[in-house]
Amino acid sequence: MNILSKPSTRLHVVLWFVIWCALIITSWYCRPLLPFQETLTAAISWEMWSTGNLLIPYSNGVINPQAPPLLNWMTIGLWHIFGVHEFLLRLSTTLLSFGTLLLTALAARQLWPHDRKIRTLAPLILIGSFVWILFATAHINQIALSFFQILCVNFLIRAWRYHCIWWLGFGGAFLLGLFSSGANFILYIVPLGLSFPFWNKNLKPRISTKKWLMYLFISTSCALFIFVLWAYIAYLSDPHVNMSRLLGFAQLFYKINDPIPIGFYLITIPFVLFPWALWPPIYHNLKHAKIDDPLLFCFYWAANMLLVALLVGGNPSTPLLPLYPVLAIIIAKIHKDQTAQKKDVLPVMLICLFSGLLLAFLPLLVAFKQLPQWINAVSPLWGIGLMIFSISLYLQAKSTRLHTLSLISIALVFAINFGIVRQSENFYNLNPAAQVLSYLERDKVQIIHLGRYQSQFNFAGQLTKPLIVIANSSILAEFKKTSRMNNFKKYQQTKVVFYPNILTQHIQDKADYWQVFRGTYLVIMPLKDFDSKDGLDDIDNLDVLDNINDIDTNGDFY
Repeated sequence: MNILSKPSTRLHVVLWFVIWCALIITSWYCRPLLPFQETLTAAISWEMWSTGNLLIPYSNGVINPQAPPLLNWMTIGLWHIFGVHEFLLRLSTTLLSFGTLLLTALAARQLWPHDRKIRTLAPLILIGSFVWILFATAHINQIALSFFQILCVNFLIRAWRYHCIWWLGFGGAFLLGLFSSGANFILYIVPLGLSFPFWNKNLKPRISTKKWLMYLFISTSCALFIFVLWAYIAYLSDPHVNMSRLLGFAQLFYKINDPIPIGFYLITIPFVLFPWALWPPIYHNLKHAKIDDPLLFCFYWAANMLLVALLVGGNPSTPLLPLYPVLAIIIAKIHKDQTAQKKDVLPVMLICLFSGLLLAFLPLLVAFKQLPQWINAVSPLWGIGLMIFSISLYLQAKSTRLHTLSLISIALVFAINFGIVRQSENFYNLNPAAQVLSYLERDKVQIIHLGRYQSQFNFAGQLTKPLIVIANSSILAEFKKTSRMNNFKKYQQTKVVFYPNILTQHIQDKADYWQVFRGTYLVIMPLKDFDSKDGLDDIDNLDVLDNINDIDTNGDFY
């Protein structure tokens, strides 16, 4: 039976789609691509497109082994059909995030075929997870990881509950997962498959444990073989390719050896899992839930996601994105449509009330503290609306259900997008600076970037040549001297991009362009007028060249 075959299910899909479209359009309207993760992913897609090298991810002319290529390939495929546009860049992750909603419903249906309520509630709970919907509209690889992770799990469930032919689909999904996140993906899926004897307790399996493990080994090995073969072909095309880094094994071992302290995750859990972590009925329902094999499977699935986030996650928010689908399924399963009490609503209400107070009085803080000027433009109406919403939530506690909690997160995201993100656009928007650099590139002007460069201008300016990256101002001083002696005309035209802490009068007089950027300033000025004393801290960066011997006599990097 198709998941959309029942009228009530189709109506819920329409509801998910409408809410999701509203969130997507809001996100697209309120913000440009965010530096530095979104702009870096976009830059890699642009460089693969503009150079025609679709095999290896490059960033500013340098191999970027930390960027799995699948999301970039998807974007380039859309560009080939419709042309290069930022809309299509965002559309690729949008399709994956909405696909995650559908796959969450499908997983719930396969686990509990006769309980329609679970598969209709689970995607709504996913939409109502604050951090997930906050990041699910972003152009980041974690969205692709979440999609292919739950796609793999769906095939795993089918192989468990229906027929072993679905191992073919599992192998294909696993391969796509490897291309979406590198070697990390092994940890997201393989341990769950290996735990088969622990969560298959009562249901009669269609295959034995021995055959299950054999199929798991064969399907994952075939996918890994193709993945390694791609890296080897990349190595043959460019001997500078480090296969271990390109596959993601080097980064994986580094992350495992240097994980984030578990205490930091515990502190941030109420925010990361808002509002569900602050909803007491969930814990009560979980305590009295009847644990069958499908629910036990979900527990192992969730535990595996959480363990991987602790081992290889960076910040405590985006690594937990793959956890949200299974969390939504568990909550939908244990949900009982019981009456809430005021004490149940209180934690969520206080968070909403505090957020509303902060939004309402944020402009007043500018007079007391040195804050960015865009805060003056934040309308207190968004904060007042949140406060009214939170108070009404408390007063109407008995009518609070899971649907209401989902609406809380959606309301918070709308308030943040329109109240803060939209107003702070000029605080981090790099598009104007990128257009200036694009104009300079067309005039064949040499451009230098001082400090670490994460390709944040490449897509917005559609730059076709790498920027010269110099580690710090002392090396730049040596560069100026060498360039002036060897090619004076080129030296006179060269521009430098840097980020001073203070906008001095000298910078304002000599700069071709400057703007406020994330608490500092972004400045483009002639190299001949650059003065390292103008409010610029020295930058130590191991990711860029830091030796004057790496610069040839024409001022270019090898």
